[in-house]
Amino acid sequence: MPKEQKSEKPASTYQETYNKRTPREIWCGQVHSTIEEAIVHAERNLGMRGKSAQPYWGTTRFSDSVVAGWMVNDRKRYRLDFANDFEAENRAAAEWAGTNLLKGSKGVHVNEENFDDPQHPSVSKVCHPTEASLQWADTYWNKWTRQYRQR
Repeated sequence: MPKEQKSEKPASTYQETYNKRTPREIWCGQVHSTIEEAIVHAERNLGMRGKSAQPYWGTTRFSDSVVAGWMVNDRKRYRLDFANDFEAENRAAAEWAGTNLLKGSKGVHVNEENFDDPQHPSVSKVCHPTEASLQWADTYWNKWTRQYRQR
């Protein structure tokens, strides 16, 4: 005797809202030519330009413990990042980000994180793509980390 197949229940409003795939980051609106230019833009957006900041320790695919960026508190920070598979990420982001260079032309970008931003409550990051190479990013990470590494 064959079993009757149950029909799928329609998704609830809650499920539609919270299971919808939405971008976790948005584009800052420009492609920066240098890492420094992207950092200045992120600092201005966060209101931390020219203010005292603490190192933000993180990891990269190359190192377990580096100063990856800077923060004014646990809710406002920026970090220098590298997307290994940036070409695929750029293609995927082109549909919703408004640019096909969200992760930069070589994968190097600055992520601005402001968890108290009332303008973008559902988004955790603003992405600042750069035209810089991984070698430049590595130079920044090493320079920042050397200042705080125990000797």
